[in-house]
Amino acid sequence: MNYEELLGCSAIDRLSKFSGIIFGFADYMTGCKQLLVIPNDSTKADGKWFDIDRLDIEKSSKLVLTTHISNGGNDNYGADTK
Repeated sequence: MNYEELLGCSAIDRLSKFSGIIFGFADYMTGCKQLLVIPNDSTKADGKWFDIDRLDIEKSSKLVLTTHISNGGNDNYGADTK
């Protein structure tokens, strides 16, 4: 599985019902594969790591971050959904 394709997709943990956007992934030597889920509402909590098998993943709606470099060299980050 190409985990990079999951970045930006929505996910919900089946046990805790924690939900948000997949923001990172980790593939450990032990075989454990985890995804970092950041909540949609940033006032709720920090992101949490979940084993991939615990998550329901919605691939039809995806958050895409874009970076625009201005003439002054400052980064301007924006978020778009597909």
